[in-house]
Amino acid sequence: MTDTNSPDFNNLNSFLDSAMKTISCGTDCQKQKTSSQLKQKYDETKSNLVLAQPKFIEAKKNYIVYTEGDSVYKELQEKELNQKANIISGKLKEQFDKLIYQNKTAIQTYNALFSNYNNVNELYVSYKKENNKLFVKFKENKSNILTNDRKTFYENQKIEELNGYYYYVLLIIYYIIIFCISIFYFIYKPNFNIKNFITIIVLLIIFPFFSTYILTTFFFIFNIIYNYIPKNSYI
Repeated sequence: MTDTNSPDFNNLNSFLDSAMKTISCGTDCQKQKTSSQLKQKYDETKSNLVLAQPKFIEAKKNYIVYTEGDSVYKELQEKELNQKANIISGKLKEQFDKLIYQNKTAIQTYNALFSNYNNVNELYVSYKKENNKLFVKFKENKSNILTNDRKTFYENQKIEELNGYYYYVLLIIYYIIIFCISIFYFIYKPNFNIKNFITIIVLLIIFPFFSTYILTTFFFIFNIIYNYIPKNSYI
């Protein structure tokens, strides 16, 4: 008698069960079952797409090829690739347009900066020329000022000499002359009223103290009269 627990007997039972199932389920039934199994694997891998990308692709391919055929899968794959290509090309075009805009902006900025640089450079050259001219004029004016200062110094020095030594010398001579005239008057006793003589002597004595004011007033009046005199316009 054969042992029912032997491995050969178990394999035989499994084969008979499979055969019975195949007989009881026809071709359409088997196809439907296989399609369901593949669909189940496809859904499972689809739910965990990030962690099981290769399994998802394989399950998707197996399901579509089995249910709809290889040509449908290739068309779907081509469509998906075209969509991905369009998305990638759109992003590339967007980045390219952005780069073009940035380059145009950079070129415009560069042109503006270059134009400003040229203007600043021209202004610098112009200012440099003006500064050189002003520096030359400044040196000339400084030289003239120094020359005028020297002239003024010498003039003031001479005036101080005149107001100092020569002024007092002339003043002494002037009063000596007045004194001599007075002595001669009393020695020779001319026919001249003594009161008038004393008045004249006093006026001569105080004249040096008022001579500057008198001379200034005289020239002032002279200029006023001269300005009212008709003049020849051709002279």
